[in-house]
Amino acid sequence: MQALVLLVFCCSYSSADPPINELTISDDGYAEVPLDFDFPFFGNTYTKSWMYTNGVVGFLNPSALSGTPRHMCCNGLDLNNLNTTNLVTRPIDYFIMPLWTDIKNYAGKLKEQGDSTFQKYIWEDIAEYAQTNRKNSFDLTIKPDGGIMANYHNLDIANHSVTIGVTGDVSEGEKYQFLYHNRNTDGDLSFTYNSNVDNPSWMPERNSYYYQDSNNNLYTVNPCTNNPLYASYCTGYAEAYALQLYNQQCTANPLYDSGCPGYASAYLTQQCNANSLYSESCPNYATAYFNQQCSLDPLYNSECDGYTTAYFNQQCELNPLYNTECTGYETAYFNQQCTLDPLYNSECTGYDAAYLTQQCNISPLYSSECTGYASAYLLQQCNLDIFYSTQCDGYEVAYFNQQCSLNTLYDEECTGYDIAYLSQQCAINPQYDTTCPGYEEPVDETLPPEVPVIETIVVTPIVPTLPEIPVMIEPEIEIVEIEEIPEVEIEEEIIQEIEIAQVEDETSQEEISVPEVSEDESETKDVQEVANETEEKDEVQESDKVSEDEVGESNDRESSDKTEGDDKSSDKPRPKKIDKKEKMKKLIAKKASQLAEDMGKAATLEMQKKEQGKLVALIGYVPDFDKYKNSQVQKEITFYKPKNNVDNAFARWFLNDPKFAELENLQYPNGFK
Repeated sequence: MQALVLLVFCCSYSSADPPINELTISDDGYAEVPLDFDFPFFGNTYTKSWMYTNGVVGFLNPSALSGTPRHMCCNGLDLNNLNTTNLVTRPIDYFIMPLWTDIKNYAGKLKEQGDSTFQKYIWEDIAEYAQTNRKNSFDLTIKPDGGIMANYHNLDIANHSVTIGVTGDVSEGEKYQFLYHNRNTDGDLSFTYNSNVDNPSWMPERNSYYYQDSNNNLYTVNPCTNNPLYASYCTGYAEAYALQLYNQQCTANPLYDSGCPGYASAYLTQQCNANSLYSESCPNYATAYFNQQCSLDPLYNSECDGYTTAYFNQQCELNPLYNTECTGYETAYFNQQCTLDPLYNSECTGYDAAYLTQQCNISPLYSSECTGYASAYLLQQCNLDIFYSTQCDGYEVAYFNQQCSLNTLYDEECTGYDIAYLSQQCAINPQYDTTCPGYEEPVDETLPPEVPVIETIVVTPIVPTLPEIPVMIEPEIEIVEIEEIPEVEIEEEIIQEIEIAQVEDETSQEEISVPEVSEDESETKDVQEVANETEEKDEVQESDKVSEDEVGESNDRESSDKTEGDDKSSDKPRPKKIDKKEKMKKLIAKKASQLAEDMGKAATLEMQKKEQGKLVALIGYVPDFDKYKNSQVQKEITFYKPKNNVDNAFARWFLNDPKFAELENLQYPNGFK
């Protein structure tokens, strides 16, 4: 609780008192008065004060204030009835008001006196404003302990309000008012000191201190109560004086007694001077402790003497790899590198396994123990020879290309198949297509009216469906190109054998079965047997034909057969005969199957290719095609003598038939020129 002490007294100072200084202050002005001590006031401490002509002392710099409070003009205020306007326009914080009113120094004096024990402010014969005869004399004294004492000699105020009190932070309620004299209701304020007359009721009791409690109320306390040394007559003066002497000894030497203020601190200082490690509070304790710890363990701190050597030895013990100069560094480094990479040195544990793994990672073909060796080996062999295994990527395509290179007629997808097939057919029959070498343009002649149109027979080769021919490919066997056997020669050989067989076939008219042919028989014998069996079945049919030259008619087989059949009819039924061409087709198909089987069993590529040539020739052979080409067709072309065209109703109907174009396309699929 901050104490406010107000003592009213009258006394004089001895010659030893500090000098009194007169101040020059204008009307409504102020002057700065420095303090030689720290003055406590409402929780703050001040070392400066300002004395105003209007009977107040403030502790805030007036130059920092604005408005009326800067001069405290011109009437006192009722501190108990301040309003918001008062606080805004006239802030009156942190003032002591021994006589706040409007007074002016006409012929009086303003003085101050003080040292480190007190500060006194004196208003001497300061008259009321515009009332030079109404003079006022009073003073104010403050002390380092917060005491406030006012002394009034005479007061005479008639036309202004007067306030006696103190203020701190008014907005927080820090204020106390001893007196408020309202000029309008209370009349004149007049007082002259007389020792024989009691003080007015508004004046504080003489020789008393006043303190402010938490509720801003003042209460009176005898000065002796708080300070027995105030006067020799105070109760407890002797004891207080003895205590004062004791305190003086303690001040001179705190170690005078353990009860002296500062004894503990002084004792600590004494012990610390004797031994800095006495307490952590000793000024040099940190340095002493540091030296002590360094002597016990140089690793305590990097600033310790010997720390570098001790730290090096410690790190080497923890890890020999810390430095190349550590004992055991080479062995530890070798073990470390082997742990990081067993391939670091051939003496590392696990080197062999690691080396195998490394080489296998580089190439799985390094060792058969490598993971993925089988797949890598297969891939390697396939890269060297795609025919190494049927599992090689691209084997089917390569095999297909190989077969196509050996024989373009291997498959319709082979490059050049169409040209090869056309060449094959042209070799068999130049009349197969208009582009064939040896192709002869047909003669377009108009037929006689009575002669029926000769039906053109389109002979379509029957190609038997052959089983898939496996090809045996051995690794690392160089493929040697072998000159193909000309297909034309093989065909001619087969045709000749079949023609020879036709003669022999006339000796028999019964159906015969096709015997099995062994692999050792030659190609010539195979073809001859097929031809022989076929010719035997056509003997009767050939003998029954009537020569087309004798009757002078077209090559209409059905008309010729019908005429001759009627002429040679008899009572005996004829045995059912199998057409020669049908027999030929069956025999050729069987022989082709046998050749395909022989080709699959061929031991070498050359033998296989030879058998393949035979097979192709046999497949392309068409019975009686040459006979038709060389004799019958030519006879049909030159049969009639040139005649003038005649109007033939049948011809006109035939040419105008909507189906004519369709029939023509069926008869001449390769075009008609």
